[in-house]
Amino acid sequence: MKTVHLHIVLLFLAVAAMAAACTPSHRDVNNPLIEAANITRVELTDSATTLHVELYGYPGLSVRISDKSVIKADGETYCIKSAKGITMNKWLRLPKSGLTSCTLTFQPIP
Repeated sequence: MKTVHLHIVLLFLAVAAMAAACTPSHRDVNNPLIEAANITRVELTDSATTLHVELYGYPGLSVRISDKSVIKADGETYCIKSAKGITMNKWLRLPKSGLTSCTLTFQPIP
């Protein structure tokens, strides 16, 4: 069976570039285009960077999020702090719909 390992660093380069241009203390980026995962919302606050993600593929596809996932922006690295809807470092099989949602929380991007 084929498995997909999501490389979060690559997924968030576009998000990080958008985040760098924002200045308010709470910023949102809605619906950035990413393959194999739809980031439906990005929340940038003083305490965290939160990504609302829809992972998709064919039913039964195995996906996982690494606890080593980071966002890189402006030469800085922001580590993942937590995940909801998926257990980090554990393979998850997509349901019959081929879609599952999760929320990933990273260190705050200033």
